[in-house]
Amino acid sequence: MAFMKFHSTIFKRRYRLYKYPPLDEPHQIRLLHAFREKGSGRMRASFIRVSLEDLSHHYAAISYCWGDPTPCERIWCSQFEYLDITASAMSVLSNVAAMVKPSWLWLDQVCIDQNNIREKGSQVQLMTEIFHSASAVIAWVGEPSTDSSLAMGLIKCLAETIQDLKRLDQSISPESLRHSPSCQYPSPSWKALGDLLRRPWFQRVWVVQENAVASQALLYHSGKRIDWSCLASVVQTLWELELGTWLQDKRTLEHPRGFGSVLEINRIRDFRQQGGCDDLPTVLRQTLYFDSTDPRDKVFAILGITRDGLNWRFRPDYQTPVEDIYTQSVVRMLRTQQVLKTRRILNFLHLAGIGWPRNIDSLPSWVPDWSRGTQRRFIFMTTSGLTFLAAGKSTPKVQVDAKTRELTLEGILVGTVDAVSAPFPFMDTTKAVLHWLDETIQLCGGHQQSPQGEAYWRTLIANMTCKGRKATPEYGKWFEKFLADYNSRVESHCDHNGCRCSTETATPEGRLYWPSVFLEERIFFTTNCGYVGLAPQGSVRGDVIAIFSGATTPFILRARQPPHGKDKTYALIGESYIHQLMNGEGLEMGTLQDIVLH
Repeated sequence: MAFMKFHSTIFKRRYRLYKYPPLDEPHQIRLLHAFREKGSGRMRASFIRVSLEDLSHHYAAISYCWGDPTPCERIWCSQFEYLDITASAMSVLSNVAAMVKPSWLWLDQVCIDQNNIREKGSQVQLMTEIFHSASAVIAWVGEPSTDSSLAMGLIKCLAETIQDLKRLDQSISPESLRHSPSCQYPSPSWKALGDLLRRPWFQRVWVVQENAVASQALLYHSGKRIDWSCLASVVQTLWELELGTWLQDKRTLEHPRGFGSVLEINRIRDFRQQGGCDDLPTVLRQTLYFDSTDPRDKVFAILGITRDGLNWRFRPDYQTPVEDIYTQSVVRMLRTQQVLKTRRILNFLHLAGIGWPRNIDSLPSWVPDWSRGTQRRFIFMTTSGLTFLAAGKSTPKVQVDAKTRELTLEGILVGTVDAVSAPFPFMDTTKAVLHWLDETIQLCGGHQQSPQGEAYWRTLIANMTCKGRKATPEYGKWFEKFLADYNSRVESHCDHNGCRCSTETATPEGRLYWPSVFLEERIFFTTNCGYVGLAPQGSVRGDVIAIFSGATTPFILRARQPPHGKDKTYALIGESYIHQLMNGEGLEMGTLQDIVLH
């Protein structure tokens, strides 16, 4: 024991934590050169400081996932100085450093002094420039698994097949992909590709900016390298052919999150390469289901690729509470869009409300909780053709008070919530689904073939097809087939075997999912005026229905009893779909007034 204490004392005296030389210039960064020392096998590292305004060295920037933030590995910066880093950072240095030319790297965990909050904030502000200036951005998605090479091989094969079919002017179809050499479905390679797209790297919000701004983006995995454009081409084609089911988890039927992540990153990347730059509300919505360890990064990670972030000079500050960051970002958005006089000024409201699951209770009800990802489909946003205009062509009128954190909107109160259903039993038995359908049909006031029945099935899908167009009467017939299928499963005692009924039904447009994706995190409800609709799952009887000037959908609110002498205020519950109140019909149901949200 005495010897161990003596040895520890000698180590502390002789070896010390590396002290970073300060970054003296506004656009200065550190670059890293790492290699395995012969003999000892230690990972050695050296640094240089360079200015992004006058680059003298080519370098590769690493896009990776931090994972467990606990330092458990050590690199040596001199004979006596060391840095303790995470397992993921060591994985990058061990697997990528030797493969990359040029040999200089930028790796945030090592090139930024993580104990210097001021430096961390200033370097985060340069992140867009760092990744854009790199000779290449290397996406390291983690250590390979036993089938990783199959996934990388399939991506390469599919990309080549798609390119050949386009060159020969031949149609790209599920059959042409299924029967291509080395691309056959089903096969272990397709399962491997699904597993690859489930890796945490594809869920990390920082990868959006890192790869969207890259002059050259490369994916390194399992000793292989492919260009980002190959992966993007494959995923885009599978999405257009509605073949995401080929990548589903056969047990849970869930699509890999990376499937949607690649689509979003590529949309932003393509738009930027065409000279475009979206506003902050648009990119926040596009990246809503990405994750971040620090919730502030849901805003900080994308500021550099938005018009607003570039104009605001919004300095990332990791000492500011997250609720203040989110509120400040919305207030700035509102003031910017007021100057531009855009009708899109209210779009952020569709992402807000206490009726949805939230992580941060201290936020004003009208500020979205960006930290809470969601898979729900937004009613105000359609993919093509259909646009709701609940407030007609009226102009939004908005006032925000940053001190009181109150938002005042002009609008009309058109009724209240009367009866509400239970949440839809997505993962329950066929019998439970039928029970929910029977219960909601009764709320609607009759059988699904009655006039009220049309309002019912149109409400379940927010009157939209799976491709964002207005639903035709033909969809009512498909709904009847869907009900018949469910009834036959119950009659055949399918539930007794514990089966889970598929909700896919073929339609003229491809695949329609009954029950609709619009039921995710929503409930079916009726109003005191006889309308039916979909509302956030936190809605209750007595909640108020409002149509704000310039809004695309009605909103659900909850009145708060004001202190003596104060005006009534409301909490925003969330956006809603109310059949026959989506195109200006409610404008005659009340008088315009100021509605204050807290």
